[in-house]
Amino acid sequence: MEKNIIEMHATWLTVNSIVGCTNGCKYCFLQPTSQNNNLPKELVSSSDAIEQLLSSKYYTEDIPICLLPNTDPFLNKKNIKYLKELLTKINNLKLKNNIIITTKCYIPLDFIIYIGSLHSIKENIIFYLSYSGLDNYLEPNVNHDEIKKNFKNLYEYRFKIIHYFRPLIPTNSSEEIITKVLSYVNKYTNVSVITGLKLKPSYIDTIYFWEEISNCRKAALNAEGVWPESAYKYFYENYNFNNHYIYQTNSCALTLVTKKCCSYYNTYECNFRNICPLKQRNLCRENFAHKDYTNIQKQLKKELKRISINYEDAIIRINKNDNTIFLSNIDLSVGDLSYLSTVLNVKVITDKKNSNDKYFNSSLTSSKPLVLKDNMSNIDDFLNKYYNLAIKLKLDFRKTEPKEWNIMTTMSELTVQIGHIFNVINSNDLVNEVGRNINNLGDELSDVLLQICYISYLENIELKNIENHNCYEIQYIPILLGQIMEIFMEENSYRYYKNRKGYNSNREFLNERIRLLFALVYNIGVINNLNMKKEFNNMLLDANNFLDNYEI
Repeated sequence: MEKNIIEMHATWLTVNSIVGCTNGCKYCFLQPTSQNNNLPKELVSSSDAIEQLLSSKYYTEDIPICLLPNTDPFLNKKNIKYLKELLTKINNLKLKNNIIITTKCYIPLDFIIYIGSLHSIKENIIFYLSYSGLDNYLEPNVNHDEIKKNFKNLYEYRFKIIHYFRPLIPTNSSEEIITKVLSYVNKYTNVSVITGLKLKPSYIDTIYFWEEISNCRKAALNAEGVWPESAYKYFYENYNFNNHYIYQTNSCALTLVTKKCCSYYNTYECNFRNICPLKQRNLCRENFAHKDYTNIQKQLKKELKRISINYEDAIIRINKNDNTIFLSNIDLSVGDLSYLSTVLNVKVITDKKNSNDKYFNSSLTSSKPLVLKDNMSNIDDFLNKYYNLAIKLKLDFRKTEPKEWNIMTTMSELTVQIGHIFNVINSNDLVNEVGRNINNLGDELSDVLLQICYISYLENIELKNIENHNCYEIQYIPILLGQIMEIFMEENSYRYYKNRKGYNSNREFLNERIRLLFALVYNIGVINNLNMKKEFNNMLLDANNFLDNYEI
């Protein structure tokens, strides 16, 4: 039985003839089937894929075509070979569609040169480069330096580039990170498409790196996408990045780079979510002024019939002021609405999505973005519940200590426990201790959090409201541990005292480093899908049970 590999998405018609990716991104929509950690699988031949594309009810020359979005086209040589086959066939057929290629892998130079030889379609090829300032815990097998090379290489060969700034999540939504990303990208393209985190019921419960989502699960699933407030404010309150244009609607970004006009003109998205150059708005305005809505309504019915949609009971409302056709009492998918919007050059929307539609929510189905406040509820809630219990446990444990502990011995214990964390993560016979069962990551993380709480108690350091609470770079932990130990060695006259530039005092430096260390250790649990409240509570129960049975 032939697999149907053509789907109409919110902006383009997709060719999904390969599925699977080894990049392992923790926000990936392929997670439910584990295809975000699997080698790509070819579902149909490139010839069959093109045949299905051209026979799709959605295919017209006006519809952009996105190639292989269920994998990364540049993940390996086999994918690249298949992509070349598709492009060669499209070139030979002289299709006039815009061809979309999205990637977060390195594009070989010989492929770029090959694209330049496709004279029938090279001007229609648009690269979406996904570069979002995320770390390798959320994108574990992505080489971000190679993504940056793509911008430079494609720019030098004069190919059209759109920057995909997705997803925007707490980890990459600070002003510092956003500005850094845009500063690099703007050298090579002035167009970015920004999106929050897109969610589906099939994988929302795997999003451990953004705990706030679990507190508003229903709203998140009904939203077009979930956004951190800091990113939303950056783009829609204080945005002043000169000559760089921002879009939430892919269709509008495409019209800018292709110098055409868009169906979204004068809609809510046009007026409030897209930051567009005046020249482009004037082009769309001129097109909008000549629209014949009587003829558009006739064409709408013709197109509904073409894609086999029964519209006899449909209620059609045309709003000329915001260039929108609203359809109710009719069962439409996001793909149906996207197709209609493209061919009619008017935004076509409905009040709810087809119940069988597995695609993401969209503004076409009247979904709105959900903006979550930038709070630190994950760490702050943890501290509210467990900080005092942690200090009580450490004070109770004094009766088991042969000698009185001070800050230096507590730091030594912290070093031991951090070693245990790395022993669990990087278990190897070369370093493992015979007879030691150091294999429970949750327990070892809890031990480290316990020691950091106690150090903060001894040194009168406030752990709550950590500024960099969304840091996930585990490799920074030994550096922070060394810096904190060095401060205490200086304060106890084991080393010469030195000033830390950029800080009013060494105490200020110490406070920041301890707080950041706590966040990093806590987030190791988050990215390993651990419920740290549950893990810490288990540790407390075990420890207190030990104390109850301890005899001096």
